[in-house]
Amino acid sequence: MAEKKGEANNEEQPLVVGLGASAGGLDALKTFFSSLPDETGMAFVVVVHLSPDHESNLPELLQAQTSLKVVQVKKNVEIKADHVYVIPPSKLLEVGDNHLELSEPEESKRHGLATIDLFFRSLAKAKAGRGACIILSGTGNDGTIGLKAVKKAGGLTMVQDPDDAQYPGMPQSAIDTGLADFVLPVEEMAEELTGYKEGLANISISDEDEEDRKALQKIFSNVLSHTGHDFSNYKRSSVLRRIERRMQVNRVADLSGYRDYLSDHPEETGELFNDLLISVTNFFRDPRPLMNWNQPSYPNYLRTKNRTIRCGCGCPAALPAKRPTPLRCCCLNMPARLTIRRT
Repeated sequence: MAEKKGEANNEEQPLVVGLGASAGGLDALKTFFSSLPDETGMAFVVVVHLSPDHESNLPELLQAQTSLKVVQVKKNVEIKADHVYVIPPSKLLEVGDNHLELSEPEESKRHGLATIDLFFRSLAKAKAGRGACIILSGTGNDGTIGLKAVKKAGGLTMVQDPDDAQYPGMPQSAIDTGLADFVLPVEEMAEELTGYKEGLANISISDEDEEDRKALQKIFSNVLSHTGHDFSNYKRSSVLRRIERRMQVNRVADLSGYRDYLSDHPEETGELFNDLLISVTNFFRDPRPLMNWNQPSYPNYLRTKNRTIRCGCGCPAALPAKRPTPLRCCCLNMPARLTIRRT
C-alpha cells in the first residue's frame, strides 16, 4: 500500500503557514512577506501579541510588502491560497478543518494569553503535515508548546535565527526544544517553504515496491549503526510518515534518494532518529500511564513473577536531557517496594 502525505481532498487545500511574533516582530514580518513570490500556493496566518485597547493597522502595513491579499479576520472564514490572514486585537484564532475560527478570551486572561501556542496547536490538529509554523522575534516563550505540536503532527517547524531577531527570547525558547527543522534569517525562509510545499505533492512511498523496501532496510541499518536503535519492527505506517517528513524537509523525492542522502549527510541520521522518537515516546508525555507505575499492582506483579526488569533511562544525542526524567522519577519513587539495580 502506498503511503502518501496528502490524500486527494487534502491536496486541494493549501499548505497553511502560521507565523507567531511579538516584540520586534513587525520588521521580521515585513521582511518575510516582501521576500515571497506573487503566487505561493500557500495560505499565511499572522498571530501576534496586540494591545487589546487599540485598533491594529498591521494588515495595511503588511499589504504594502506583498502582492498577496492581506485581510484581518473579522469572522469565521475559509482558508484560501495566496491570502494572508491577520489576527485582530482581543481575539483568539484557531484552525478548524479548512477555515479560521475566532473566539473571545476570558476577560481575566486578555493580557499575557498564549495566543500563538493556541493557534499552532489547532493548526497541528487540523492540518498535520500540511501545516507549518514560524516563530519570529519576541520575548517570552509563546509558540514553543505549539511548535512541539506541529512537529509531532508531521508539519514543518521554522524559527528565526536569534542573531537576526530584535528580541531573541521566543526564537531561542523554540530552538531549545531541539525540534526546529530550520533556524534561519527571515529573508531565507521563503525559499525553504517553497521547497517544502513542492515536496508535499511530489513525494510518495510504497511498502509494496521492491526498490523502496530495499532502500528502507538500508535506512534502518544506517540508523541502527549510528544510534544503536532498530526501528525495523516499529509500526510501519508511523515510521514511514516520519521518514517522509524528513524527505520533504530535505527535498528528496524518493526513498532511494533519501538512502543516498543519509550516506552523504551523516548529521541527517540524528535528525531522522529524533523524528522517529517523536512517534514512539508519546507514552512518556502522557501523565496517566506514568502515574500507574507508582500503583501497588506494578511492583506486586513484578515481584510475584520473580522477574528482573531492565529499564534504560538515557538521553539520545541531540534530545533535551529532561525527556527520560519521568521514568527515572517513577523508578526512584519505588525503592521501598522494588529492588532497583542501577547500572
